[in-house]
Amino acid sequence: MAIDKRQQQIQVGAGLEESRYSQDFIELLRTYLAPVLMIVALVVLGYQGWKWWQNRQLQATATAFKELDAATQSGNPMSLLRVAEDHAGQQAVEPLARLKAADILLESAYAKIAPGAEFLPDGKLKSETDRLTDAQATERIAQAEAQYRMVLTEFGDVRGKEIHAIGGAFGLAAISETRRAWDEARVSYDRVITLSDRAGFKTAADIARQRIASLDGLKVAADLPSKASVKTKYDRRVVSYTLTPEQVRDGMPVEPMVTQPDGRRVDAPAGAPDFAPTLAKPKPPAPVPAAAPVLNPAPGAPEAAPSAPAPAVTPAPTKP
Repeated sequence: MAIDKRQQQIQVGAGLEESRYSQDFIELLRTYLAPVLMIVALVVLGYQGWKWWQNRQLQATATAFKELDAATQSGNPMSLLRVAEDHAGQQAVEPLARLKAADILLESAYAKIAPGAEFLPDGKLKSETDRLTDAQATERIAQAEAQYRMVLTEFGDVRGKEIHAIGGAFGLAAISETRRAWDEARVSYDRVITLSDRAGFKTAADIARQRIASLDGLKVAADLPSKASVKTKYDRRVVSYTLTPEQVRDGMPVEPMVTQPDGRRVDAPAGAPDFAPTLAKPKPPAPVPAAAPVLNPAPGAPEAAPSAPAPAVTPAPTKP
């Protein structure tokens, strides 16, 4: 009887204890459930948002490089600069676009031909409007210089972007050499060496040092020949042979003469393919003076032999 009563007391106490634990858990849930659920929801949403932003950045980068490739293939510097402005800060798209645009502008200025010009099969321009004047070529050089300097200024102090700054410094050095500004070229090459040593680009530094060593030789180098003094295979040459009928009959070799575009006549090179053979007009024979009669021949002198009679000319028979 005592044992049953004690068991009953234990069961009642245990139930009260469990009930108290349940009440405490319920109060805990009421107090912290909402904040915990909110934190969990924010973490999930943040992770999903980060994944969405990362995918969007990857798509934007792919689009930027695709547009950069298309602009590079077109060879239009204005398209490249537009890509640089539209995708500023998108990895390496901006500096690559600016450097490529500057390279195209500089090459165009050197050749004095507009970018994208078309040529005929003989190498001549299809449209003369694509030929640049001296003023236009100078303007192209100034535009290229601005882009090189912008890349060097923007990325020269950024770790990991030295390769782009080196490209800008090399471009500025090339422009300085074109202007024969040797001191400015040396400064640009020194900047290349500094950037290359910092980033570990040994090849670029060696090239810059070689260019610095060659500057003294470039100062005394002769200017390039003018366009008028350079002859190409498209310049017309006239090679003529002046032969007399006797030379043609006897097969006498005669050296041909070449008439240059400026009108000078010089000996033709061996195997000259283009010639216009002409026959010289035969000169009329000089009149033979009649022999004067000898009135008083010297004693013992032989008599002059009689001249041979002229051969008779027989007319050719005519057809009836």
